[in-house]
Amino acid sequence: MKKLFTYFLSAIMIVAVGCSESFDDSLIWEEINSLKDRVTTLEQLCKQMNTNISSLQTIVTALQNNDYVTNISPITEDGKTIGYTITFSKSGSVTIYHGKDGKDGVDGKDGADGKDGINGTDGKNGADGYTPVIGVAKDTDGLYYWTLDGEWLLDNGGNKVKAHGVDGKDGVDGKDGVDGADGTDGKDGVNGTDGKDGVTPKLKIENGYWYISYDNGSSLTQLDKATGENGQDGTNGKDGVDGDSMFKSVIYDNNYIYITLSDDSVIIISRNIMPQNQIWYTTTDGELIEVSFASNNIVSHIYENGKGVITFSNNLTEIPASAFNSKATLASVTLPEGITTLGSNAFSVCENLANIVLPKSLTTIGFAAFGGCTKLQNITLPDSVTKIEEMAFTSGGLKTITIPAGVIMIHPSTFSYCYHLESIVIPESVTTIMESAF
Repeated sequence: MKKLFTYFLSAIMIVAVGCSESFDDSLIWEEINSLKDRVTTLEQLCKQMNTNISSLQTIVTALQNNDYVTNISPITEDGKTIGYTITFSKSGSVTIYHGKDGKDGVDGKDGADGKDGINGTDGKNGADGYTPVIGVAKDTDGLYYWTLDGEWLLDNGGNKVKAHGVDGKDGVDGKDGVDGADGTDGKDGVNGTDGKDGVTPKLKIENGYWYISYDNGSSLTQLDKATGENGQDGTNGKDGVDGDSMFKSVIYDNNYIYITLSDDSVIIISRNIMPQNQIWYTTTDGELIEVSFASNNIVSHIYENGKGVITFSNNLTEIPASAFNSKATLASVTLPEGITTLGSNAFSVCENLANIVLPKSLTTIGFAAFGGCTKLQNITLPDSVTKIEEMAFTSGGLKTITIPAGVIMIHPSTFSYCYHLESIVIPESVTTIMESAF
């Protein structure tokens, strides 16, 4: 960028020396100061765009990991909002800046009269400088990849550049070699190599052009010109400076943040809403509990700030059979939206379970799902529930319960041995109450 400024300064001074002895140098210094301002603006623009690229990658990673936003704060300048700081529950904070449309170059002034008395022609408008449009899009594999000016951003090998920076897995250790015929051990196999992380593109302005790098600046690919063209014939028109067009707008409500990118695609991020691949819980002793989820991989399990958080590789659709069976210290549980089924004995004999939040997506409560939960005195069943299987609450501590309107049968022993049950609301939809239901 400094080379660009030096080049123009030298060119202007050469023109000045070649002119007549008496000339007004105020226009020259006006052009020099204007160019200096434009260089500074472009450098600031480049810095903000690289910040936005890094932030966009964090946002995409948060989406892939079902993270959610805990806070959003506007960034103001001269009383106007120019961006936002967004804080995620696990992915940290990011800063994004709004895009602003570049202005057209100023018209060149009329040329001076020629010697033959004919007026010089009007100067033409200075052309706008180009600004690369960096974005992301989800491909058919469900992952996000970088885009450049609306097209897939490709590396030098022609491959799409992944925006989700997933760490590669460690290579498997090589096995010991088989003993040789002379009795000596064979050599150990070589360890597998680590997988590569995702790529964060980086922009740079050099000699008046935009460049993009996929390896943190070690190699650069030239894009288009960063500075606007000069006006012709008359005094040069000033360059129009484009704004960062990566983020078009940011709006939010109590539940979601809507980030519109330059191609009008919208990224929607949850605010303070439980991700669908997590279960939250508390215990009486503040310690982790062991759970059984054979149908879904657990990627992390922590207990911090008085709450246990189990994170799974995929969104949850069910609590499998006996997942929390006989967890004596389990005190409360919050289940995410998307779960439709509680399996057999899912929470049975959790003797200290006093509170559970069920999702509105739940339809089926399995056999003995809450059997023996002696401290569970009240439970709110969502309207979506249509089936409550045998012994679902047997030998429990329920005092009150309302059966949802979609249930048509109360199965055998559903509430048997519930000695503390004081009231129950049974809807008109129930046509059959089986033996020993109460």
